[in-house]
Amino acid sequence: MTLPAEAAGAAPGRGRLAGRRVLVVGAGTRSSPEPDPPIGNGRAISVLAAREGAAVACADRDAEAADATAALVRNEGQQAAIVLADVASPDACAAVVAKSAAALGGLDGLVLNVGIGLGRGMAGTTAAQWDEVFAVNTRAHFLVATAALSVLEPGSAMVFISSAASLRAATGIPAYDASKAALLGICRQAAREGMARGIRANLVVPSLVDTPLGREASRLNPGRTARSLPFGRQATAWEVAYATVWLLSGEASYVNAHPLVLDGGATSFGLSRWIWLSWSFGALGLNGSLPGSTAEAGSSTQTGRLCPAGKGWRGAGRRLAARSGRSVWRVGFPRRSRRLTCCWRRPGMIACGG
Repeated sequence: MTLPAEAAGAAPGRGRLAGRRVLVVGAGTRSSPEPDPPIGNGRAISVLAAREGAAVACADRDAEAADATAALVRNEGQQAAIVLADVASPDACAAVVAKSAAALGGLDGLVLNVGIGLGRGMAGTTAAQWDEVFAVNTRAHFLVATAALSVLEPGSAMVFISSAASLRAATGIPAYDASKAALLGICRQAAREGMARGIRANLVVPSLVDTPLGREASRLNPGRTARSLPFGRQATAWEVAYATVWLLSGEASYVNAHPLVLDGGATSFGLSRWIWLSWSFGALGLNGSLPGSTAEAGSSTQTGRLCPAGKGWRGAGRRLAARSGRSVWRVGFPRRSRRLTCCWRRPGMIACGG
């Protein structure tokens, strides 16, 4: 699939942030051993904001990463300021806003793009790990946004970068999931308090994104991407950047306190480890989508039958499934069998065919 120019970061700017001054906290991209690594979210946001006409304060705790992003901002013909800050420290949160405003002569936009994950499961997460994650993922956002509310010019905008992990328990890192979920509450309060001066606050909620950090996470946990993905791919950092720039721009002037989910539709379709009905049936050469209807497998037509829940499909091979409302379709090959089995589950029964 050929990516649109915007998703590949190749589209020209449209002047949507002309004259604006934007602080991006977490503007760097972690180093990668790959010869041609993808860009990270913070760097893509910074570069695209510059391409759209904004001066950018690149804030990061990694000086080298911030320098590299600032150089790309300048390549877009815009002013770049480098601000070193570790927002895990409460004092650094107010300072990063003050230093950025001083460097750019004021601020019209704020993007908060920082986050860490520690621990594994409930029992595998210590109180210290929980507190460390919340200090970066939640407290820092609260403190930076609080400081920014009194500095941002009227008509400015804030964007918090959250995660689809805030929508469902999927990462196995409860401190990360919970801290990202808390951002919506902070965003709403910032939006409420900012309205008097025309300051908006919104949230971008991306799912899997192809970044160096994302690739490292997938290397450590292969199951992270061992599933069907919308459109057969992850999002790009440029797509996160376009959502962010839109929320910063005047095009979103009446969008406020809003979580913009950027997951290709996965949450709406119930996609996680399973894939949706039309794709699974199409990939397997099947027709039919209604419970108990016939489904064609090659030249053989199989008709559904009812069987008690718990005694139906016992697929041990590759499993495919689709969710539709409260129903679940599963398609797979049962143990010791090469015959295709399809099951439709609802409370108390499973309809099986094959």
